[in-house]
Amino acid sequence: MFQLTELKPIYRNIEMIQLTELKLIDRNIEMFQLTELKPIDRNIEMFQLIELKPIDRNIEMFQLTELKPIDRNIEMFQLTELKAIDRNIEIFQLTELKPIDRNIEMFQLTELKPIDRNIEMFQLTELKPIDRNIEMFQLTELKPIDRNIERTVVFGS
Repeated sequence: MFQLTELKPIYRNIEMIQLTELKLIDRNIEMFQLTELKPIDRNIEMFQLIELKPIDRNIEMFQLTELKPIDRNIEMFQLTELKAIDRNIEIFQLTELKPIDRNIEMFQLTELKPIDRNIEMFQLTELKPIDRNIEMFQLTELKPIDRNIERTVVFGS
């Protein structure tokens, strides 16, 4: 379970996000912007919030207010205060989750309820999977998308 004020990781393979202060905790987390996701290159997750300024094709660069890259393998963003903790961490968006590339772990905005250790993410609002390898779920109505998902459980509120 997660809370927006306090981050409480449950699985070590589950990516953690906190909305007040963005703290990416696990590796291989894909990135999203805050409003509308606009991919620019399929190998580089590019997003535009105000003005997109890519810096390195191996580093996903974004500008929200001020771009502060920290590590070339760590995509860095500033929402209010971005604190990336592990490398190879991509970004997330706070409103509408729109995964663009494969192997993107999904996150929800309120309470994260992992169901299977091979299923990483869930979102509560609107799920729009784009790749068949993305484990997508919706907590109001659980809709597994990948056939490699072993079990599904619908959680109550």
